[in-house]
Amino acid sequence: MYLLIHTHILLFSEESSPGPSGEKYGLKYINRKGGTVLLYAGYQFTKKCTYKSGAIVWECHLRKKTKCTGTITIRQNQILKETSHSCTPDFDKNLLECYMDKCKKKIVSSYEPAISDFNAKYHKILKKLEKLEGE
Repeated sequence: MYLLIHTHILLFSEESSPGPSGEKYGLKYINRKGGTVLLYAGYQFTKKCTYKSGAIVWECHLRKKTKCTGTITIRQNQILKETSHSCTPDFDKNLLECYMDKCKKKIVSSYEPAISDFNAKYHKILKKLEKLEGE
């Protein structure tokens, strides 16, 4: 059961090549605190830099807390290079992050029609008030 949960969320990807993680996992991007976080093989990465070639270097999000030196370099969803981590992968945390990201996106998308409807009605009322003031 434990393995099934991780297989469900960290999808196998033909485009990913194996690295020190020892297995293939899909790359998953989520939004957190206004930035993008990469979830891969039980680890979380934040963007470090982008090369002129388009390759992006991502570093372990625990680099400051635990001095983990794990990195992954990706171009067009292809893993070019991966270095080993000194921290432990946390598949459950990544699973939770994926569910939270899905929930946030669902909430935002369900409120957009309500917000646009509110804005339309609000502007309609403003126009009526402007007409009344002009008379």
